[in-house]
Amino acid sequence: LKEIGDSLPHGGYVFTSNVDAQFQKAGFPESRVVECHGTIHYLQCLEHCSDGIWPADGFEPEIDEESCRIVSDMPRCINCGALARPAILMFNDWDWAEGRTRLQSARFSQWRSRAERPVVIEIGAGSSIATVRHFSHSQETPIIRINPTEYQVPRSSDVGIPTGALDGISGIVEALAELD
Repeated sequence: LKEIGDSLPHGGYVFTSNVDAQFQKAGFPESRVVECHGTIHYLQCLEHCSDGIWPADGFEPEIDEESCRIVSDMPRCINCGALARPAILMFNDWDWAEGRTRLQSARFSQWRSRAERPVVIEIGAGSSIATVRHFSHSQETPIIRINPTEYQVPRSSDVGIPTGALDGISGIVEALAELD
């Protein structure tokens, strides 16, 4: 996927509901990723004393696997000392500090205004991930949906590929190579 993006005149961009920074670990620049549900690599105050977030660097939870409990000290808010939580959007979560994601989205909008003939490659987002599906449809561009079970696409200009991520991306890379 990164190879495809790197070959484009304006590069690629990632919009993900993953909260584990796997795209950054795979080499995508932080400046080219929108984490629509936040990230576990940042913390925020559980009491919502501010909208600030801070890196979770140094928090390495020790887990008692038998009782499924954290036995190490819990992280604390750097402002008020209350418990901290991951800076991720949880179900019915009205206290998520979304500022970082808002900034990521603004960078995406700037990129999107320059990108010519963009295509959304949606990987593995089933109908239960409404955020990603809504994003795909909102871009008003062709969609390539890679999903082994929910590959159906809404328009005739879209393509559904009923397979896993690796096989789907490999097939796209092969098809692009044939065009060269």
